[in-house]
Amino acid sequence: MAVIEGGNVISGGVVMETTGPRIFSGNGAPTAGTTYAGQIQVGDLYVDKTTDNVYEYTEPVGTPTFTRIDTV
Repeated sequence: MAVIEGGNVISGGVVMETTGPRIFSGNGAPTAGTTYAGQIQVGDLYVDKTTDNVYEYTEPVGTPTFTRIDTV
């Protein structure tokens, strides 16, 4: 097992549970269902590099949703 300092524990190419949220970024606010579709998981964070807003990916009632949680 390899550990990347400041990152996630990697085991067989899969992020192990309990390592905390992954952080994704892009330019502009995320769009539910298209931004990192198939890659992002509930609880992961997305940083809008244009505005520095932080969003958490949630999935209430099976509907992919990004919820703004902070401004850095």
